[in-house]
Amino acid sequence: MGFLKKIFYILLLTTFILSGCIGSSIKLNFLKDNDPYPVFGKTNQRTFYFPISVTDSIKRKYDYSVSGSFANSSVVFHNHYLFVNDLSGRVYCYNTSTGKKIGHISYKGSIFTTPLIHRSWVIFANVHFNEDLTSIIIYDFSRAELYKEIVIKGKVKTEMLLMSNGIIFTTEKGVIYRYDFLGEKLWQVDTKSTIRCSPAMLDNNIVVGNDKGEIIFINAGTGEILFRKKFESMFDTGIMISRNNIFVGDHNGNLFCLNSDGSQKWNFQSGSRITMTPAADDSSIYFGNLKGQLFNLNISVNGKLIWTSIVDGILNITPAVTDNFLIVPDQNKQIHFVNKFTGQITENHSLNGRAKLTPVIKDSTLYIGYDNGNLEAYEFIR
Repeated sequence: MGFLKKIFYILLLTTFILSGCIGSSIKLNFLKDNDPYPVFGKTNQRTFYFPISVTDSIKRKYDYSVSGSFANSSVVFHNHYLFVNDLSGRVYCYNTSTGKKIGHISYKGSIFTTPLIHRSWVIFANVHFNEDLTSIIIYDFSRAELYKEIVIKGKVKTEMLLMSNGIIFTTEKGVIYRYDFLGEKLWQVDTKSTIRCSPAMLDNNIVVGNDKGEIIFINAGTGEILFRKKFESMFDTGIMISRNNIFVGDHNGNLFCLNSDGSQKWNFQSGSRITMTPAADDSSIYFGNLKGQLFNLNISVNGKLIWTSIVDGILNITPAVTDNFLIVPDQNKQIHFVNKFTGQITENHSLNGRAKLTPVIKDSTLYIGYDNGNLEAYEFIR
């Protein structure tokens, strides 16, 4: 091998080591998406509501397989392309029309949270191995190249927020950052508390919970902490916003409904720890606990219990809410179809592993992910 060629390979290897990227790509044409699903829960309010009626009979359409397991995140979409992360440091892209893999991006680390899709970018948080560092990767899939890499101190393991001009994310040690898409830090704030709760947005305020049992409100424009409200127990679920109400569950089994000023509107005691991010439609809030109890509460009537349903396994993954069914994963390798109005379980669908992804419906197709990196697409049978 010639001297110049040796220099070339050394420089190439050094580039990969510094960036952490392991030689991979995704190449797509950018087209405007008229029905975007760019973040966990579709919007920064995270309601997990799909305004369609479905049947409780499904037929497998495609199988997708990734190299690592999933965290409790979800898939996202750009037009008919699906993106999903795994814990081996990869983000995959599949064509939902054909079921074919388009490509993947691979980094040395673990990706715990759902990627974000903005224009022609897929954005994700890669937590470095054996280091208290995270790389925020902005990858341009229209050019098949890295656009920006932002390295920050701390581990990003909760879901990120997507703004029109940037992103907001929290570290496990409680530092919250806002960056623009040029990679410039707009602000950071140290909340001085461990955060394992995924934030949501109410108007221009970030709402997040912490291990001290506090709900914190932060101005998204300035990073100023507006106020903190102390409650009974730690929060390690996610915040969900519906009809200007803030919903969150705690370790003591309480489901809280809060006003926009952080004051308590009502709470419901479920009897067991809540780690699931709640879901909602226009009238009800739906959530489960670690005893396998699923609840439907009326939002308007001070959290009045409409029904309770009991499943075989632990409930820690947010269900999908449709116009007539809840599609509910449990940790006993099942997906339950629950009548939204009565709470009756009308159908159980067995999986070959424990559910790991929140179910998502896109173009009348249901996407379910479970142990060992298995992702499946199902069509509803009429």
